[in-house]
Amino acid sequence: MEYDTRVQGDGAAADLSEALHMLATHRPDVIALVRGGGSATNLAAFDAEVLARTIAALDVPVVTGIGHEVDRSVADEVAHTALKTPTACAMAIVEQVRAFADAVAGLQVAIAERVTGAVDRAGLLVDDLARRTAVAATAVLDRRADQLVDLGGRLRRGPPGILDRQAERLGGMAGRLRALDPARIVARGWSITRRADGSLVRSVADVSPGDPLVTRVAGGTVTSTVDATTADDPGEAR
Repeated sequence: MEYDTRVQGDGAAADLSEALHMLATHRPDVIALVRGGGSATNLAAFDAEVLARTIAALDVPVVTGIGHEVDRSVADEVAHTALKTPTACAMAIVEQVRAFADAVAGLQVAIAERVTGAVDRAGLLVDDLARRTAVAATAVLDRRADQLVDLGGRLRRGPPGILDRQAERLGGMAGRLRALDPARIVARGWSITRRADGSLVRSVADVSPGDPLVTRVAGGTVTSTVDATTADDPGEAR
């Protein structure tokens, strides 16, 4: 944003102060107050008390580049940074912007590397948990199968009525056991989703936008990031 105003003559200091106040309302990062060279009389507005008080009171830093290298005004004394010439002022601001852009780019790279590392570690954790879960589930199923075989043998030796009832019970138990097999659950189209720390996601309250997730599906895992969550009750949507 650029604002032209009188820089010499009667009322120039007041005009400069008004211009600074107007620019400050737009909340810029910095205001450059510049003027080319001139005689001491031509630069008198920059020694005015009203302008000095305005510069000192602004929340926005003011950088000055007034006159030539030999010139020094009251405005230079109260400014955040005083440069010798308008050209030097512009170069300093450009350099600060470039340095800030470089810092932001560096942070972006660092953040991306951290996120990638976290996702990789979460994937390894999920794979390990899935393996251990499968081993534990298989052990439980094997024990249940042995119990069923033993129970079936005892039922076959019992009265026919009891045998029929127990056979039905066994069928139901076997069906429930098969339904509890994680591999079967995943194969039917269901999935198991965990956060980066390995905790199970049971509801939308367990995650927040930006959270990395790892989902176990048939055939492998899917890594994703939460864009948004919506609860069943519209009043709880986030």
